[in-house]
Amino acid sequence: MADMTLKCAQCSKTLTVSEFVDTTAVSCPECGSKLQPATTGGIQPPVEQKRTWKVAHRPETRQGPERPEETLAKVGKKERKKDKEFKRSNRARGQRIGTGWLLFVLLGGITGALRWGGFMGDTYIEMLKSYGALLILVFYVVILFRAFEDSAFSGIVSLVFPPYSVYYLFAVSDDYVLRGVVAGTIVGFGYECGISLTEQSAVVFQTVNDWIMRGGS
Repeated sequence: MADMTLKCAQCSKTLTVSEFVDTTAVSCPECGSKLQPATTGGIQPPVEQKRTWKVAHRPETRQGPERPEETLAKVGKKERKKDKEFKRSNRARGQRIGTGWLLFVLLGGITGALRWGGFMGDTYIEMLKSYGALLILVFYVVILFRAFEDSAFSGIVSLVFPPYSVYYLFAVSDDYVLRGVVAGTIVGFGYECGISLTEQSAVVFQTVNDWIMRGGS
């Protein structure tokens, strides 16, 4: 155990005490004045050096490389955050899938009952045949916009080759709500829409063919 020397600034009396003594509480035995360390020049007493070392090495003030346990804790925190985001994403995807199936069952049941259950008269069936192509066009435009939002490649292919839009919707896209709406509508009105599309396509093809035969005039 090391000792330290204190000196009175008034009477120059010196006193040797233990290094663990609080120097601010020691008074001169001769005159009662406060004692000061006998050595100066920027060198701290042992007690003060020890206090400074403790402050510098506190966890909140220590500078230097992280301990392994701190690094593992940060990595674990990041992994838990990624795991929560992954679970949240899967939960949202599951909700979209459930909504799509619900729409498919509801629309498919309603349209199927109306068309094949005998609730629609011949007049409405003929209307479906007349405007079925328009309904298909509306669905195609919606799918086309959705494809371009997803990627330029899917949008361009769907635009150049329209049948690809069906493949995109049911095999590539994750828009399960749109899937449910389109599939549910097809259950009841797909047959008439198909007939209408075939007839309209035949008309367009014949018109273009006649134009070509006339030499473009």
